Amino acid sequence: MSDTGVGASMHRKEDRRFLRGRGRYVGDIHRPGMLEAAILRSPLAHARIRSLKKPAGADNLVFSAADIASVAPFRVVSIIPVHKAA
Repeated sequence: MSDTGVGASMHRKEDRRFLRGRGRYVGDIHRPGMLEAAILRSPLAHARIRSLKKPAGADNLVFSAADIASVAPFRVVSIIPVHKAA
């Protein structure tokens, strides 16, 4: 092993807090009024969704594409050279 470059031993200041269970991840951050979202995609390529059944009482919590039709699409612009926009 060398003292510099690939394979070099490095002091990493963040390790201690993660090894002791005191690390903080993005998923640990909570703000007032913050909600969580999950996106469900079909596991079948080129499949057509014929119907969608929302759980009872979840009309204000579960949304389909039809429910958010007024939301304008947006494009993510990345500065990462290998990123390919769809």
